[in-house]
Amino acid sequence: MKITLDYIAEKSGVSKTTVSYILNNKQTSMGISENTREKVKKVIEELNYFPDKTAVTLGRRNKRKMKILILTPWLSDTNSQFMIEISRAAENVKKIAETDYKMYIPGELANLITDRKFSSYDYFMVIGTNKKDDDFLAKYQDKSKILLLNRKIEGFAYVSGNNFKGGELIAEYVLKSSYYEQYVIISNKKPSQAIEERQKGILEHFIKNNYRKPLLILIDNWDEVTFLETISIYRKSKTLFFTLQDANAVMLSSIFQKKGFKIPYDFGITGYDNDPITAILYPSITTVDSKNYEMAKEAFDRILNNKKEPSLINPELVIRDTTI
Repeated sequence: MKITLDYIAEKSGVSKTTVSYILNNKQTSMGISENTREKVKKVIEELNYFPDKTAVTLGRRNKRKMKILILTPWLSDTNSQFMIEISRAAENVKKIAETDYKMYIPGELANLITDRKFSSYDYFMVIGTNKKDDDFLAKYQDKSKILLLNRKIEGFAYVSGNNFKGGELIAEYVLKSSYYEQYVIISNKKPSQAIEERQKGILEHFIKNNYRKPLLILIDNWDEVTFLETISIYRKSKTLFFTLQDANAVMLSSIFQKKGFKIPYDFGITGYDNDPITAILYPSITTVDSKNYEMAKEAFDRILNNKKEPSLINPELVIRDTTI
């Protein structure tokens, strides 16, 4: 029986790409754990497998790099934690795939994907869409060349954070203390799919456990004045505010502290995404880690290995000082 990388991957419980990285001593640069490396090496030894070095060398010399175009409406904010993690994952696959970025204005995705100058790309990774983009994608014929990141549309391969689960996690945690007397969700009037799912996760956990549903505040303009005016009618002591993005949690914490309120005793606050700033502020903000790097890494793995099944990355609750 001929031993292949696919067979080693199956026996090891990892992807073919991971086996290849380990055989080529790239496990450190690709963030592969020591436990995974040892597990794969054990399988290789048990199978008495020796890679054909000549074939490996020729393969490296002759194989054209896969070209991946990352399309995102957020590239203008390259300092956002989300884009930093995407870029870090992209840098780690550069030896295998040539990656390029292109920003688009939501609603103009069709112009980019059908543009002839991008026809040489093997794959499009699409981050962030609106309804107009979704309508175009639903009718687009060559779905095999597109992977959606942190976005789910039927018929497409995607890798997304499990935002519903994240909403459930944060709701379960704050309800355990029984300290707060009122709960409020702060969201957008036109939320993204991810924010909608976080909101649903919170609401369904309340309903499932027979708690009164949280109040819902929808805000368009996230400036401090509008924010304060909108939430002022809900400023009842011992209120927990679920914000569905860390930036809004940071703003809310700042507003309350300026007004002399004590966090988390007068008001509790939760964020979402685990932006590094939430750990260094005082008080540090309870949030949910979306695992953006893991999400991006999984997306590249699926593109490189032509995996079509959807994948959800589970988030992690990060408990800090803005909740009891």
